[in-house]
Amino acid sequence: MNPTISLSQAAQLFLESLEAQGKHPRKLSTYYRDLSQIQAFFGSERTIDTLSLPFIGRFLKSGELLLRSNGTPRASQTVNKTIRVFRMLMTWLYQNGFLSDLILPKSMQNKRLIRGDERFTKAAPMEYQSWGHS
Repeated sequence: MNPTISLSQAAQLFLESLEAQGKHPRKLSTYYRDLSQIQAFFGSERTIDTLSLPFIGRFLKSGELLLRSNGTPRASQTVNKTIRVFRMLMTWLYQNGFLSDLILPKSMQNKRLIRGDERFTKAAPMEYQSWGHS
């Protein structure tokens, strides 16, 4: 485990992994926007080992998630997609050894992802296998 990576680094590695899996550039672009929104709340330089259940709970109720930049509510589909991308990121970090525990509220846990759905357990890109991950 390497808990010293930042949320920004984790997001970049996650996107690179999805790109290596052949995800469509348009999908990667929407995931990038969701991950940017997540980083706006938590801080892009926050290390992933400092994320906690209470902090994640605050994110799920935050204006960064629920409101657009002009203060109007985001569509529920948009909110749900951002939550799904966050869950995918955290599950990917856990499955690839960046987190020793899956830090998600029970309501966000998807058993299929945790068990190791092959869509989300692809090997980490070669660039960071030198960090001790595979």
